[in-house]
Amino acid sequence: MTVPVSVAQAGSSYDGSGTAVISDGSSLSDRISYSMTGVTRLDASQAYEGWLVNSSSGAQVSTGVMKMTGLGDISHSWVSPDGANLLDGYDTVMVSVEAVPDADASSPSGTTAFTSTVAAGTLSTVRGLVASDGALTGLRSSLDSAIASATSARSAASLADLKTHTESAIASINGDSGAIAHAASAQTTLGDGSASVSASITNASGWATEAHDGALEVLNQDSLVIAQALLTNVSGSLDAARNGMTSNDKGGAEQAYSGAQALATYNYGGAAGVVLTPSVGDTTIPMMAQMALALAFMLITSGGLLYARSKR
Repeated sequence: MTVPVSVAQAGSSYDGSGTAVISDGSSLSDRISYSMTGVTRLDASQAYEGWLVNSSSGAQVSTGVMKMTGLGDISHSWVSPDGANLLDGYDTVMVSVEAVPDADASSPSGTTAFTSTVAAGTLSTVRGLVASDGALTGLRSSLDSAIASATSARSAASLADLKTHTESAIASINGDSGAIAHAASAQTTLGDGSASVSASITNASGWATEAHDGALEVLNQDSLVIAQALLTNVSGSLDAARNGMTSNDKGGAEQAYSGAQALATYNYGGAAGVVLTPSVGDTTIPMMAQMALALAFMLITSGGLLYARSKR
């Protein structure tokens, strides 16, 4: 015989799923953007509020009360008013359910609807890439310096001034703390963390090398006009290294930087969640149900064998 089993799965108190991504606003990694769908609607006496939390120190900061559309979607951004690097300071994003009005706006309530923590190893890698002293931060900065020097060289009134600015561009590209060195450091820091980020770093390094070789050729010129013409190609390679090439969909330093930030994406809720919403119920029930089903199958099998033998 078969035994019907009703399984009481442990479920979430609040439905919905989404992500929170940190990016550059006014400063490095000072903005967080939430995108949520299928979120449980609250009545007028409650509201969702985002929080950034440092799980080690307990430090926390509110990222604001969120507004929901009629479809249960939330799109919310917050920029640190003091330009704090949010990737440096926090490893957890939490969405709480707060009373309206909120009697204690300085801390979250005891009701957490969603939460997600980026793994320590991943966060360490991301910080090594996009922190204020990160390798990709340095790559972008050095390319910016090289582009500025190349622009000055192209507008120089004399060959001597042109070559002086070109030498500055070369130093920003291939100096001890130049673009090529930063790209190599970024690849080491990234490891096998992301193929797409790695590809963009490789592209940036390759274009920077092209710019470097072109700049060396400029230094060999005796004509201001020819030198300025050659600098056009140098500037083009530097721009590609900095911003990628949309014509062939190849990323550069900017795409590598934003891709590295995205490695620390906070995922929560539903099937997409790394850390799911709080659950209720006894989590041993599903296991007991599976054991019961297995026992029922064994009884059916053994009963069938006994019945077959009795007919011989």
